[in-house]
Amino acid sequence: MLSRANGDRYEGNWREALFEGQGSYYSNNGDRFEGQWRAGEQVQGTFNRENGNRYEGQFRSAKQHGQGSFYWTNGNSYTGQWRDNQQHGRGEKKWASGERYEGQWQNNEMNGQGTLYFVNGNRFVGGFQDDKISGQGTYHFSNGDRYVGPWLRGERDGRGTYTDARGNSQAMEFRGGQRLN
Repeated sequence: MLSRANGDRYEGNWREALFEGQGSYYSNNGDRFEGQWRAGEQVQGTFNRENGNRYEGQFRSAKQHGQGSFYWTNGNSYTGQWRDNQQHGRGEKKWASGERYEGQWQNNEMNGQGTLYFVNGNRFVGGFQDDKISGQGTYHFSNGDRYVGPWLRGERDGRGTYTDARGNSQAMEFRGGQRLN
């Protein structure tokens, strides 16, 4: 066991004066890491934060990096790829509200192609940018209707087609979410 002057401590295996193999690190602020170490660096394990949030997965240079899952105390969760402590790559986020997103992430935001499922049964399949629906996509309504067209910053923007559940279609045009025709 190693105890530091600041109150941090490590319990586990060593190799050449470095944490190696299975071990646990307890920070004086209440954070705790339990898992695998290689050459003094966290590689794989569970990081429990003092505030109750938890990350389970891979690490690189003491950061969440690779495949992993993060659980917030508010009930939200994310499982997928990480890069330098940020949701980055393919992943799925579930909100405590019941909404869910599966798709591409960049710097903790929905960016790229994905599917957003809403609590009311509606869903959007298509492009996202900066955490907003953006680009070409299809909005599926729970009643079977759908809208196919371009979006910009979360609003319908451009020419699209609305098709009801019976198959009747109507061309529509929007600017900033406002219908023009």
